[in-house]
Amino acid sequence: MPSLPISTVRQNLFGLVQQVNDDHDPLTVVTKTGENAVLVAESDWNSLLEALYVLRTHGGVQLLKSAEDAREGRTEARELLDPEASPITEPRPASAVVAALERVRAGLAGGATAEQLSALVQRELDRHETQ
Repeated sequence: MPSLPISTVRQNLFGLVQQVNDDHDPLTVVTKTGENAVLVAESDWNSLLEALYVLRTHGGVQLLKSAEDAREGRTEARELLDPEASPITEPRPASAVVAALERVRAGLAGGATAEQLSALVQRELDRHETQ
């Protein structure tokens, strides 16, 4: 990512905004204090926000971990469930499901890593199997 001193950015702001929007290459604005900033196209910024939203709210962390596992050959064969077969266990009460989801959501909000979230989900699954 290119960088420019803030004084240069101040003198050429309009042209730099056009360049960042055309090239989609962010620009680091360097200050004397070291508290730098980044000039980024609005469309790129919105894409980043959307990606973060999906990761936080739609199981994106688990999907990324699964994709990483698959790329690195960490896979295992599983039998497909027969939709006609009777359930092995009784369904959990809604309150238990909500409590489990709240614990996972708290892990996401707390900035848990993919491994920590996987472990949390596995604990919830194990808890369900023992009930």
